[in-house]
Amino acid sequence: MTCSRGVEAPRSVPQDVKDAVVQVMTERKLQVMDSAVRKTIELYDTELARHSVMVVGATGVGKSTAWKTLQTALCNLLKAAPTKYSQVRTHILNLKALTLGELYGEFNMQTNKWTDGVLSSIMRTVCAADESGDNKWAVFDGPVDTLWIESMNSVMGDNKVLTLINGQRFVLPEQVSLLFEVENLAAASPATVSRCGMVYMDYADIGWRPAITSWIQSKENETLCTDIIAVHESTIVRSIPVFFDSLVAMEGSALAPDRVIEMWFLFSVIWAVGGPLRDTSRNKFGMFLREIDGQFPSKDTVYEYFVAEDKEAWLLWETRLPDNWRYPTNVPFYKIFVPTIDTLRIEYLSKSLIQAKQPCLVVGDVGVGITSLLQSVLSQSDEHTAVLSIPFSTRTTANRLQQIIDGKLKKRTKNVFVPIGGKHLICFIDDLNMPAKDAFGSQGPLEFLRHWMDFGYCFDKQKQLVKHVHEVQLVAAMGPPGGGRNPLSSRVQSRFHDRRCSAFYVCPVYYYPIRAEVRGRASFVIAMDVRSGTHDADYWIQRVTACILSTS
Repeated sequence: MTCSRGVEAPRSVPQDVKDAVVQVMTERKLQVMDSAVRKTIELYDTELARHSVMVVGATGVGKSTAWKTLQTALCNLLKAAPTKYSQVRTHILNLKALTLGELYGEFNMQTNKWTDGVLSSIMRTVCAADESGDNKWAVFDGPVDTLWIESMNSVMGDNKVLTLINGQRFVLPEQVSLLFEVENLAAASPATVSRCGMVYMDYADIGWRPAITSWIQSKENETLCTDIIAVHESTIVRSIPVFFDSLVAMEGSALAPDRVIEMWFLFSVIWAVGGPLRDTSRNKFGMFLREIDGQFPSKDTVYEYFVAEDKEAWLLWETRLPDNWRYPTNVPFYKIFVPTIDTLRIEYLSKSLIQAKQPCLVVGDVGVGITSLLQSVLSQSDEHTAVLSIPFSTRTTANRLQQIIDGKLKKRTKNVFVPIGGKHLICFIDDLNMPAKDAFGSQGPLEFLRHWMDFGYCFDKQKQLVKHVHEVQLVAAMGPPGGGRNPLSSRVQSRFHDRRCSAFYVCPVYYYPIRAEVRGRASFVIAMDVRSGTHDADYWIQRVTACILSTS
């Protein structure tokens, strides 16, 4: 073929495949964009030409949507043209959630026995002789590094052979394809890249509008129902409908006036878009909201208000504070939890997501009481809910994390596991971003959690079988990056709907009257005589002011 500059080669797009892709996107209420259809067809063409394909792009660009749409479209075409198309079966695995030994298998030097790996078990399944003629895709979802990917260069190349250290060999049949879904190729060698077909998906081609448009369209017919059931911008936009639905499920009903529904939506925008912002940026964001919608009261920032459905108005959070709060004398000093505006807000926001069984991540500075706050919220769960607390550290591994969670599960049916006692299990993970990164910048425990949240299962490493996990929810807390804490990858962060918990100082006895004086200053401990029996606000303001002046 002769290629000339500025001249594009003609594309032979199978019209039946294109029509099937459009039909699947329509049925799933996705936005049928030319760029999305084109990339899906490009994936189809690349898969026909190369048995190893990498789909590369940032989070939120539709990588998973593309191959899932193509898989369903090809399965649908099988019904219309069984001689031309085949069933597509997928085997999905996040390789960074397992060690190399758990992936490829390893010898036990003490027993001198070979233990099979999850990846080798999958390869044995897809490479086995099969008279059905079905196409099989081994989907590897997760970061690429030179440790595990280099071992697959031979099977990704023209030889199509994977050799294990025990001498076992797997030869890929024609109907087997390897599909890699990755965010970038920073740790991939040229030898690896040259063996794969590449499909690059650019965020500029998709943007955030399709996500919000699909959500709005999903609400068009709900008026007929009796009930209404540093983050990437696509993640932020997807958090708005999740947060809105959670609020409506907790506070409202389908009979709520249009004005209240509009207020709930604005409240969702405030905390989905403006929640992760710093204090200075929050002020700018609040001014921007007031410019486009003048319904907010002029006093204080937009973050100081919540929606009062019964009054159809914005009320200050301080109106929900108890007027006559007294610290419990029968509770140890270190367990005293003082209700404040900050705790009320984060408790309300977190509870709405937890009750809607959505993953929730609360972020805040060290020492501001995030862990205690979430533990207080989770302690209010009903008798049908169990809580499993898992503190992360730099030495936490994916294997240890799975062992802890497995210890709280029991087998219900074949390959289906549920919490012990028939309860709904909430896994509360503290210091989510503490696990150390490997040489390639990945965090194994977080990749394990992402795979679990994406696909709803993990692997039994002894039997190399899929374990579907039901009735388990994830709630997490972490501090900002720094001091041993690592930044979350955008793909992990996109699985949560995060609420930033502003740094606040908790006075153990009388917090609210002195809130304005101590907020924004460096954290310090003020010793107070809790046995004095006085609860006079002026008394404590004088005591605290004296401490501030003496330490400044």
